[in-house]
Amino acid sequence: MLVSSGMAVDYARLEGARSELQSALDAGAIAAAGKHADGEAEMQAAGQAYFKSALQTARIIDFQPVAIFTPNGAEVSGSVSINIKTKFMRIAGFDEMPVAVQST
Repeated sequence: MLVSSGMAVDYARLEGARSELQSALDAGAIAAAGKHADGEAEMQAAGQAYFKSALQTARIIDFQPVAIFTPNGAEVSGSVSINIKTKFMRIAGFDEMPVAVQST
């Protein structure tokens, strides 16, 4: 019973982190797309700046992951992946859960 309750809490944390990452990545991708014509270095810098700024209010993510923005024709794609440390699932042997999001 304790493990299943803990799984629910850790899963809720995972979904919260996924939502925070997705919002931040979307903001970064929009900023990167605005600098697409200025070159890849400017595109990456703008995307990273907006991504990091959007994560300043994140409640679940306690470190600064790095997003990758890739030009794709007239579009810009972004991706980021992290591992969230579990609080309760450690009892069952799961120390971390992966979270990955993408944006175009």
